[in-house]
Formats: sequence, C-alpha cells, structure tokens
Amino acid sequence: MKHFSFILLFISFLFPNLDSDKIDQKMLTIDLGAALENPKKTNLFSEAHYIKLESNPDILLGGNLYFETHDDKIYILDRQDQKAVLEFNNKGKFIRKIGWTGGGPEEYQNAVDFLVRKDTVDILVSSYPNSVIYSYLNTGAFIGKKTLPYPAYSFQMVENNYAISTNYNKSASDFHVHLFNNNGEELSKFLPNNSQLDMPAESNCFSICNGETYYFEPFNNKIF
Repeated sequence: MKHFSFILLFISFLFPNLDSDKIDQKMLTIDLGAALENPKKTNLFSEAHYIKLESNPDILLGGNLYFETHDDKIYILDRQDQKAVLEFNNKGKFIRKIGWTGGGPEEYQNAVDFLVRKDTVDILVSSYPNSVIYSYLNTGAFIGKKTLPYPAYSFQMVENNYAISTNYNKSASDFHVHLFNNNGEELSKFLPNNSQLDMPAESNCFSICNGETYYFEPFNNKIF
C-alpha cells in the first residue's frame, strides 16, 4: 500500500466488528497516534510492527512524507526537509538517497511523488507548465528523464504506462487523468474536469489494492 497518507483510508478493513450502520450515521474518528502507541489496548489492530529509522543530522526527515515498501526496502519521499527520496532497509538502516536535488541534468527539484517498479525508482517533478519523470536504478544511478506536457501532482503505473493526475487545474488540462507510455507519448485521457474548482490541489491521488489502481481526489466522494 503506497504512502502513509492512505493509512486512514484502509484502516476500516481491520475492524470486522464495526457496525456499518453506525459508520454511515456518524463519522468514525480514530486517534491513530494513540492506537500505534498501544495497539493491544485500543484493540484496533490484530498485529502491529514498528521499524525505527536510523537518524542522523544528514537524513533528518520533515513532516511531509510519503513512503512505499519494495523488496524488503523502505523508500520515503521527504518533500519538506530532504526534498529527496531516501532508501532504508527493513531494519530501518539508511542505505542511500535516490538521485540528488539540484539544477543539474541528472538532478531534480520540487519532487511531488515517486514510485518503485522492479529495480527502478521513478520520481515525479512538477515544473509548471510541464512535469518531468526522473528514473534511477535502486542503486541511485541515473537512467533518464521524460518531460510531460502537463503539471502533474501524482502518478502511478497502469499496465506499464504512466497515469498522471493534473487534479483540478483547468489551466493545465480539461481532464483529471492522462496516460503516457514509457517514451512519454500521450495515449489517452480520462475524467473530464467538470468541477467548479480550478486549482492545483497537490495531493497523491493513486493507490494500489489487490493489483488494481484506484484514483481519488480531495473534495470528491467518488473513487475511480
């Protein structure tokens, strides 16, 4: 499951004894911090596992984090302080940064999302009026980059193609989602932007569950 910001979305699947009628009538509020501090007392999780990440002045993390796990590795995008993707092992030991932030040809700025596929880490950079996908090996070696003609705020792989979200930004596109192949060529577009909103709501809109890709946005009660 991708990104810590999605934890609350799927947390209800862990509660088989909840009354669905009560959930419909009243919002269920969960103190996630208290639950993680003492999962047995709160009786929210059947199992809890903690990983303490290595900490030193060079890799201190900020508060705007997204993470993904892959092959016993933990990848974290810190958009606030490190402004980069960091790799840890499953014991929490820091391994490396993926790529470098800066203005050079193999460096990136303003990373907004990332994904891990096999031995490759893709990092999405929003640079209005475009966006760029930087690709690195999981060793940190630079592979290449693709420039896309829309400012994207999140992305995901769909059958070996890149699906990107322009969200509610009508000045960028009349559609919410665009699909590109590995060469950066646009294949199709989805979900016409008929909303009254016109704003670049920077949120991660994609999630994977049971091998399927789901898309959802803020201010919208539908999941596609």
